[in-house]
Amino acid sequence: MDGTDARAGVIKASSTLNTISPLAEKLFAAAALAHHRTGAPISTHTEAGTMALEQVDLLTRAGVAPACIIIGHTDRNPDFALHTALAERSVFLGYDQIGKAKYHPDSLRADLIVRMVDAGFGGQLLLAGDRARKSNWAAHGGAGLRACADVVRAAAAHARSRRRAHRRAVDRQSRPRPRFRAEGSRGSRGVMSAEWKVPSAEWKVMSRE
Repeated sequence: MDGTDARAGVIKASSTLNTISPLAEKLFAAAALAHHRTGAPISTHTEAGTMALEQVDLLTRAGVAPACIIIGHTDRNPDFALHTALAERSVFLGYDQIGKAKYHPDSLRADLIVRMVDAGFGGQLLLAGDRARKSNWAAHGGAGLRACADVVRAAAAHARSRRRAHRRAVDRQSRPRPRFRAEGSRGSRGVMSAEWKVPSAEWKVMSRE
């Protein structure tokens, strides 16, 4: 930074709600230039999670590698299709509103984390609490950084529950299913035939009434 020996660890750029203004275009161009000179990654501000893909377009067109881009506040817009589209561009997603129930409950964020991990994008999620105000900190009655750990635990529990449900569904599908049919003419002593079918074999059992 000018006048000091300090070097920026990260570069910030932002856009406004639902639009990329001419000023935002200049800011992102400047952020890209600073990145090329310093090698520092770029962390963005999206207003309520909007214009995320457009931010990626601005930076990648300016030659910034996707691995150097963090799109912030994406959990403000819990659109799974948008999140996977961003992840497919190889950028990082900031789930950084954890603990802020006024936007969305943390249970929703936990579900998003599980779905993104299941989709193969877990390594591109950055979890944080965006604790900009004193009231957000535990010492002043807020959730504090503990909220991040709580969401991770909730996501893990949710994932275990989904895996158990999946195993039960698989077990039900692979369990032998009996199908009965009556053999013989009416009035005669009939025979019931039960057939069990499973993916790898077939059994037939005959039983007298």
